[in-house]
Amino acid sequence: MIQKIDECLPVSQEKGAKVTMGERVTAMILNGLRFMDNRLYMFPEFLSNKPVDKLFRTDITAEMFNDDALGRYLDAIAEYSPTKLFSQIAFQIGTQFYLLTSVRD
Repeated sequence: MIQKIDECLPVSQEKGAKVTMGERVTAMILNGLRFMDNRLYMFPEFLSNKPVDKLFRTDITAEMFNDDALGRYLDAIAEYSPTKLFSQIAFQIGTQFYLLTSVRD
């Protein structure tokens, strides 16, 4: 899923981006799986006791998932269109795993 999101919403390493959009959404999903309603500024604290280097890449730290990075991700989704992003990714995954085939008797 990270790669599919990164294809739709690329980031510029030249502008100082340290984590990709796909990595950002994955961190937000991990937080959501805990059924927590934490604020964006609390993400580094949430990830502080998680194996971030194993979940993402060895050069990533919890501090890189700050509220600015996550806010830019949410802005990018709003600009791209949440429905369009979801539809593209769901279609790609459905096609990849043969979930979109019709069942015939």
